[in-house]
Amino acid sequence: MIDVAKDIHPLTAFKRQTAKFARLLKRNRRPVVLTVEGKARFVVFDANAYEIWKDRIETIEAVSE
Repeated sequence: MIDVAKDIHPLTAFKRQTAKFARLLKRNRRPVVLTVEGKARFVVFDANAYEIWKDRIETIEAVSE
């Protein structure tokens, strides 16, 4: 789940502090929402967290069929 206070950042901060964000993504395993002009534009995941998320979605889709 995205924590609005911690997981939404401007794209410029991501570009300036990429290594910091990489550590954050790996440690928290939560997606980060990146904004442009105050609007959400991108969602970034750690690769392992993405795989877990993708598997969960596939399971939900399989069960709901």
